[in-house]
Amino acid sequence: MFSKQKQLLEHQISPYFDIAMPGYEVPLLLDSFICANMTFPISDVKYHIVAVEPLIRHSTALSLCAWSCQWCHYSDGAAPDGSWECTDMTGMADCQVLPLIWTQGQPLFTLAPNVGIPLGMDGLQNVVLQMHNNNPTFEREIYDFSGLRLYYTDELREDDAGVILFGNNAIPEAIIVPPGQAEVVVSSDCPGQCTRDYEPVTVFSFHWHMHQVGRSATFHHIRDGTEIRNFEMPYWDYNWQGFYEIEPFEILPGDRVYTECIYQTMNRTETTYGGEGTQDEMCFFYLSVYPIQDGFGYSCLGMEMPQGDGFHTTLCGQDIQTLRFEEYEEMAPPDFCVI
Repeated sequence: MFSKQKQLLEHQISPYFDIAMPGYEVPLLLDSFICANMTFPISDVKYHIVAVEPLIRHSTALSLCAWSCQWCHYSDGAAPDGSWECTDMTGMADCQVLPLIWTQGQPLFTLAPNVGIPLGMDGLQNVVLQMHNNNPTFEREIYDFSGLRLYYTDELREDDAGVILFGNNAIPEAIIVPPGQAEVVVSSDCPGQCTRDYEPVTVFSFHWHMHQVGRSATFHHIRDGTEIRNFEMPYWDYNWQGFYEIEPFEILPGDRVYTECIYQTMNRTETTYGGEGTQDEMCFFYLSVYPIQDGFGYSCLGMEMPQGDGFHTTLCGQDIQTLRFEEYEEMAPPDFCVI
């Protein structure tokens, strides 16, 4: 079903420019998150980003993500090079994740031929880069100049691309995996109330994300009570992640999305919880979509599936809704916020 995005031919991917971290020293911590603001050299007219190439410069790098934020406040503790610690994105507001993501094993990512990420006028003019480092041996004097190479064109494509995020919120209450288990399923349900106020979008690629005890994942797409498709990642490899091409399909207003992440903890002696760290767990499904709306996309993240009480908690954007399954259709639609 899935195939890795093909490498773009050399003659198709010029011109380009690079955005890169400013050379901060990687902290002597198991996990650290460092941010830096990037201003693009292009702002006069609109362009489309058509491909993204990772430029990873050191072995402690785990993931690199670009955010579009309304504003950023650099704390008094910001480093002279302009980088700052940003584990919880403190000091930033109205941030949306972009289709500018690198995770371990991901090669160059090319967008579908009819879409591009808007750049310059009426598009991105700056982003916040966030690097997740993992330095278990506390190695000193590692300086991070990692970044992304962005290939762009002035021949605008038909649609602007964005991201929808499904899965489970990365907090302890959302993912709980007991130790010593051969299989633990963590599920999330995004009901039609969380999609019905949006226009239809077309999905053209997937990016799955879990951590070290993840084993497999499944995405279920349900319309009018009937599952119309599902996508399965039967074997999860933490060291080989990335975007996967799929046959494009539409998510319509009122569609329901149900996700499952499966974990194996036979080698762990303590409970694993949802969180940002390498030893924590995640369950994210990034869907690259067009056309974009409400900025660059929206999110629908779950907490835990019910265990006998009939309740499920869903985070529609930034609005938490506690739902009883049989009452889905009677609910008023929640207020939406972008991620």
